Amino acid sequence: MKFDIKEEKPTEGLEGFVEEFYNDRIVELEKMHQSLNNQDFEGLRQLAHKWKGFSDPYGFQTLTHLSKQLEQSSASKDKTSSVEILTQIDEYLRQKAQFI
Repeated sequence: MKFDIKEEKPTEGLEGFVEEFYNDRIVELEKMHQSLNNQDFEGLRQLAHKWKGFSDPYGFQTLTHLSKQLEQSSASKDKTSSVEILTQIDEYLRQKAQFI
């Protein structure tokens, strides 16, 4: 599934919270990397589940999709897939910063 970052928009009324939402994800992204490095797949799964649940309303539809994949890979303790998905999330958030 491919999303167009330029077309991702927050739900009306949440526009003023997008930058804070983004900055919070950057902080938690570091926690995700630490969890993966420590092979704490449950911690990684919990963060991915959280992201999956509330990224969409803030205009981060791609992050919702990637978080769902990360939740699944971490639940099955698939380190290779988890690394690949985290790399995609890193790239997505770097690109998303241009539109905030």
